[in-house]
Amino acid sequence: MISDQDYYVRLVVAGRIARALLGRLMSDDEPEVRRVVAIRVPNEWLLGMVNDPDGTVRLEIARRPS
Repeated sequence: MISDQDYYVRLVVAGRIARALLGRLMSDDEPEVRRVVAIRVPNEWLLGMVNDPDGTVRLEIARRPS
């Protein structure tokens, strides 16, 4: 389901799978999926998302407590 063609399926998956599995969705084509990943991903992985092309994803990263 992580690689489903329907972005909404990937969005639901991003909100429900174990945090350790979110790495596969960090570079998803859809910004909304990456935004959910940015909210849930472990802090150690955030560096891999700081240059995301979408501003809403970067905003979620900036909102995370350090």
